[in-house]
Amino acid sequence: MEKSVLEKYYQKGWLKKGNTNLSAEERLYAGYVFYKSYVKSHVLSVGVIDFEKPAVDGGVLFNSVESKIGLRDYFLRAYETVPKNLRPLLEIVILKNQPLEVPKNDLPLFKAMLCGGLDALAIFYMKEAGYAK
Repeated sequence: MEKSVLEKYYQKGWLKKGNTNLSAEERLYAGYVFYKSYVKSHVLSVGVIDFEKPAVDGGVLFNSVESKIGLRDYFLRAYETVPKNLRPLLEIVILKNQPLEVPKNDLPLFKAMLCGGLDALAIFYMKEAGYAK
């Protein structure tokens, strides 16, 4: 299985910048959760629901369309916590899984920006899970 761009950057030590209260592993995990949330938030193929048939699936509260809307809302709330100037960077590295093409002398800045975006995501996910205030 091929590694993602974010995993490669983690192995190169790029994710060690940023908030000193967060580890590189927490930034990597935040990137994983962000990508997974992105994938789940898309309505790829939702079948037509027959509302006349009784539901026998164990008490699901939402139909598939409503649950996808909830997943999309969760993704967008996470996305909105990232500062606007850092969003394109996260889109390239995490959502598109493409390496950054930057001049060598700008690399420290881009590493710090990547970590800043991941820090925002990590803090959001920790708050959602009840680990941070």
